[in-house]
Amino acid sequence: MLAEAVASGQIRAVNVPYFYVAMIGMCSFPMRNQVLLEQLLDVPTITPQVARHYADFVADLLLDGLASPPAALAAGVTNPEA
Repeated sequence: MLAEAVASGQIRAVNVPYFYVAMIGMCSFPMRNQVLLEQLLDVPTITPQVARHYADFVADLLLDGLASPPAALAAGVTNPEA
């Protein structure tokens, strides 16, 4: 699947084993360290809403990385979240 996306130009080439390890870590960390995650996120418990927000964040980070969206860069916006 990654090779097809790279070949079509949808994503850049990455080190697949590293990508896999990073993806597994981002998915398993919250489940194995709920108390620490609650402290880091400053929430009393991991609710379905908190879990969904984290899942959306991880998906966005995996698919788009830390780069600003192209439209924001073209408009000169350096922090589109602000």
